[in-house]
Amino acid sequence: GVSASGEGSRNVDLSEGSAISTWNVAVNNLGNTKDTFSINWDNSGVPAGWTLSSAPDTSGEIDWQTSSTFDMSLTVPADALAGTSASFSMTATSSNSAEETSSQSFTAMVDQHYGVSLSVDSDSKSKAPGGVVDFIFNVTNTGNGEDTFGIMVEGPALWTPTASQPNITVSAVSSSQFTISVTIPEDKGAGDKKDFIVTVTSSDGESTTNHSVSVSTSQVYDISMDYLSGSDGTITIIQDVDVFLTLNVTNNGN
Repeated sequence: GVSASGEGSRNVDLSEGSAISTWNVAVNNLGNTKDTFSINWDNSGVPAGWTLSSAPDTSGEIDWQTSSTFDMSLTVPADALAGTSASFSMTATSSNSAEETSSQSFTAMVDQHYGVSLSVDSDSKSKAPGGVVDFIFNVTNTGNGEDTFGIMVEGPALWTPTASQPNITVSAVSSSQFTISVTIPEDKGAGDKKDFIVTVTSSDGESTTNHSVSVSTSQVYDISMDYLSGSDGTITIIQDVDVFLTLNVTNNGN
């Protein structure tokens, strides 16, 4: 007679890189004499790139009512995606009686881990008063599963900082873009500068990152000239008398 033990499921955390799951397997001789058990493996459910440790094909000779134990390990690569799984099984068969068998099944599934990074096309931009400045942000999902990131922008309300969308869904190990728009108030002078902080947060509520950008008001040039109040630009000159015509020059720029 024979029995086997050690089967089970494992959850695999790849947040720190590749990981190894281990099972301690026992083949038990239930007979009343020494016996040797052949061990057959079915590894068809193990994905390519996942590595099983060397699988023994025999238990060796086992005294009656005793056991032979060994460890089986499965190495899961760091780039395996969340929800990916592997399965394998073994069957121990008595060398003295082919009818005496016992099987065990093993599974491992990758847990989702979260991560995010953020970049922008330019850290600072400028425009004339009344103009709209657009920053194109690139958000990268560094986790191993699809994730939805919340988007928040902070800055002076008068400059109406606005995100193109409240959140963005990105596939595992992929990137996507969103836009932050800032409107420069009409009354701002040249060189006026304001900072804005853009924050993205993963659906786990813990993985977050932010990036600061600045908007400055570019200089606008404009000029006008007019007569002094009450004048129509016409003067009468009396001989030998100095007469002045006064003009106002106005800087209409910022």
